Amino acid sequence: MAESDEDDRLMLTVEAAEYLRCSPRTLEGFRVDGTGPAYSKLGPGRRAPVLYRLGDLKAFVKKHRVEPKADKTGKA
Repeated sequence: MAESDEDDRLMLTVEAAEYLRCSPRTLEGFRVDGTGPAYSKLGPGRRAPVLYRLGDLKAFVKKHRVEPKADKTGKA
């Protein structure tokens, strides 16, 4: 499946956090833990800008999707 040009759109941490409906601090924690979406860091040091691709944010959400399990009666 080909990615759209929209998926290449770059977002700063604040914008990515808004898209994911979480705080920028949560994304920072994900980066430290290595558990969050892929990102690019533009340079060394703590103040270097961090950018997220929209396609990577979509993939992160898709990866963490949880399907409800059926109960004993076979209903979800």
